[in-house]
Amino acid sequence: MSVCKLLEQVSAECELGPYGLVSLKRFFYDAYSQCIEGSIFDGIKMDLVTFAEDLILSDFLDEQLIGVRILQQLATSKGSARDTLRKLGTNPRSIERAVEMLNWKRHEEEEVRKCAAEFNLLGLHILKKLARDHDNCGKIGNARGLLAKIVEFTHVSPTLLLNPSASDSQVRSVKRALQVIKMLVYTTGATGKALRRDVAENVFTVSNLRGVLQHGHQRMELQKLAMDVLTGMAMDERAKETIVGTGGVVKLLLSIFFNAGECELGNEAGEALAMLALESEASCAAILKRADVLDQLASALDAHHARGLNAMRVLRNLCAYSGEEHRTRLSTVTKAMPTVLGATMTGRDKILEVSVGLTTQICRFVDIEQFTAELRRAGLNERAYVERLVGILRQYRYPEIRVPRMRRFVVQQIAWLMTSSTRRDGGGFVDLLRELGMRQLLEAIAETTSEVECYHVFSGSVPIGKHRESFSAIVDTALQLLAAGQDTAGAGAGGESVS
Repeated sequence: MSVCKLLEQVSAECELGPYGLVSLKRFFYDAYSQCIEGSIFDGIKMDLVTFAEDLILSDFLDEQLIGVRILQQLATSKGSARDTLRKLGTNPRSIERAVEMLNWKRHEEEEVRKCAAEFNLLGLHILKKLARDHDNCGKIGNARGLLAKIVEFTHVSPTLLLNPSASDSQVRSVKRALQVIKMLVYTTGATGKALRRDVAENVFTVSNLRGVLQHGHQRMELQKLAMDVLTGMAMDERAKETIVGTGGVVKLLLSIFFNAGECELGNEAGEALAMLALESEASCAAILKRADVLDQLASALDAHHARGLNAMRVLRNLCAYSGEEHRTRLSTVTKAMPTVLGATMTGRDKILEVSVGLTTQICRFVDIEQFTAELRRAGLNERAYVERLVGILRQYRYPEIRVPRMRRFVVQQIAWLMTSSTRRDGGGFVDLLRELGMRQLLEAIAETTSEVECYHVFSGSVPIGKHRESFSAIVDTALQLLAAGQDTAGAGAGGESVS
C-alpha cells in the first residue's frame, strides 16, 4: 500500500474530513522530527489531540488553522469525541486560545474564526461536563483567565436576543456559558463560596445577566438560566451587594415575577428575589422601591404552590430584614394574615414551613387581640390554631433538612403567643398549650435539636446563613414561659425579629 493510500485510510478512520491529508502529513513529519532530534519514544508518545493543541498555540496562522481543524473534527467525531473532550478539558490554555481566536479581525483569519466558533461551543460543552465534578469546578475557577472568558460568552446584543431567527451557534454559546456559570455558583463548600465571589467580582457578569433578562423575551430558556445564576450568586453576601448595586436587576426580577404568572419563569424570579432579600437590608430596600410590591406579593400568596411559596418567602424576608424605617409601611401586611393562617392549617412541607415563618414576622406588627381577630377572619379559633401547631411538632419530632426551620418557626410562634398573652385574658394561650401537652413536646424537642436548625438554607449539605439565636435557646425560652405562665416581655420570637 502506498503512503498516500495509507494516509487516506487513516484520515477516513479518524474522520478528519477534507483537510485530513494535510493534517496527517504535518503530524507524521513532526513525529519523525521528534524521533530524529530526541528519542524515538518522543515520537511514539505523540497523539493528534496534543499535536493539535500545540498548533493552535503557535504564532503562525497556517499552523493554527491545521490545529483547530483537527480539534474540530476529532471533537465532533462519534468515535473520538469522548476521549478528545476529556483530554482537552485538562488544558485550559487551548480553550483560552480558541476564545481569543474569535476576536481576530483580519480577512485571512476568517476560516480560523469560523472553526474557533464551533470549537468554542465544544469547549463550553467540555467545561459543562467537567463542572459536574466538584474538584474540576475549583480547577476551572483557578485556571488563569478562564472564568473571565466564560463570562464573555454571556454577553449578547439586544438585536440577537430579539431576533427569533438569529444564528443558532451564537445562542447556544450564550446558553452553554450560562449553564457552566450556574454549575460553578452552585458548587458546595469553600470552593463554591470562592467561585460565587469570583463570578460576582467580574464587572461584566451581572450586567450581562441583566441584558438577558431585559431583552430575552424571545429566549425564555436564557432568562431562566440567568435567574438561576443570580439565585446561586445571592447565596454570598458580597455577591448580593453586587447584584443590588447593578441598576435595574431587582426591578426586572419583580416585573418577571409579577407578570409571568404560574409559569416556571416566574417561579425562578421569585426564588432569586427571596434569596436576595434573605439577611440583606440593602436588597429589601431595593425591592421596596416598587410602590405596589406589598400589594402584589399579598395577592400572590394564595396562588398555586411555587408562586405562593415564593411570595411568602419574599414577604417574610422583607418583614424580617428591612429595617425600622420601613416598619410603618410593612405593617400593612397584616391584611394578608387570614391567607397565611389558612396556609398553615392546610399546607405541607415547604408551604407549611414558610407560612408559619411569615406569621411570626407579621405578629411583630400586631398584639394578641388583633391576632385573635385575624384568627376569626380566617374562620379559626384559638384552640384550632394551637392544636395545629402542636400537631406540626408531633409530626416533626426530628429535624428535616428539607424544611430545616419548621420546628424553629413553630416554637417561635408558640413563644410569641405566650409572651403576648395578657393577664386580662387569663393567659389563655398558656393554659391551652399546657392542656395540649406542650411542655412534654418541648422537652422532647430539646433532646433532639440539631445544628441543621440553626441555618436558613443549604447548598447541598453545606449550610448558608446562620440564625442569630440558636434553636435550643428558643426552646429553653418557650419552656420558661410555659412554666411561668405569665407575660415575659422581650423573650422568645419577639427577641429574634430578624433571625
